[in-house]
Amino acid sequence: MSLYPRQIDERFKHPRNAGRIDDPSCGGRGAALECGCAVGISLRIDAEGKIEAGGFWSNGCGYMIAAADSVVSLMLGKRPADLGFLRTENAAKAAAAEIGCEFPADRRHCIDAGLAAAKAALEDHRQTVVNEFKGEAALICTCFGIDEETITGLAASESGITLDDVAKRTNAGSGCGSCRMLIQEILDNAV
Repeated sequence: MSLYPRQIDERFKHPRNAGRIDDPSCGGRGAALECGCAVGISLRIDAEGKIEAGGFWSNGCGYMIAAADSVVSLMLGKRPADLGFLRTENAAKAAAAEIGCEFPADRRHCIDAGLAAAKAALEDHRQTVVNEFKGEAALICTCFGIDEETITGLAASESGITLDDVAKRTNAGSGCGSCRMLIQEILDNAV
């Protein structure tokens, strides 16, 4: 008799994406202070910008392992720009649906730790792309190639422009979301 629901137990015993991957492009970690457990996710992004491989490690329970495995599965084959849903409440629902089982409320932190690791991995990727960028202006949104000049120009052309306005007009900030804080800072400084 298992401690976990059937779908969680199956994913715990037979995860699809457990372990470290060869030649990762980026990685991130998340933790759940409720239980003291952590999860790490590493990704390899190909020349076309798609996530071609991913893996995770965790010292957590079956729920955390199932959640991390599910989050990696949701990312495989996608571009960082396609992963904006990771910033929303729907991310936890998508992870649970991918497993085929709802998580109890007292285990929500298990999914949150996996999502935090995924977001940290995407931020790590963004930082790598920014560091490799060879343009005149600072690259802000790596998902859509939007630079600081473009965002500053929008902010100067209209008072009261919001982060959502920038996303609607340029797509910046609507992909993986790791640049949203920078965009907001540019907008705040333009006032």
